[in-house]
Amino acid sequence: MGGLNIRVLPKWIIVLFFIIGALSAVVFRILLILSSVKPEYVKLFWYIGALGYVMFFTFRFYISLKRKSAVRDYGLIEKIRSGSELAPEEKEAAVYLLSSIDKSLE
Repeated sequence: MGGLNIRVLPKWIIVLFFIIGALSAVVFRILLILSSVKPEYVKLFWYIGALGYVMFFTFRFYISLKRKSAVRDYGLIEKIRSGSELAPEEKEAAVYLLSSIDKSLE
């Protein structure tokens, strides 16, 4: 249990990956225009958009795994359902989960 990193990432990292995801979506929309105006740039923009999406969704997957691990490793669902008192590290895990959701830009 103690090995779980239950810190929320710095805001700049959250914003960075949000921007990467948003820009990737815009790049894929630009492809529609480029295909008729400048077809020689289509491949480049496709790779830029695809790389951005891979980075963004890898980040989102990492955050989801981290949240699920906190829930499982600390048995938070069972403890909250049963009304058991949470130990300090379990409270810290619950605060991490809520803070992570609150700070997310999704």
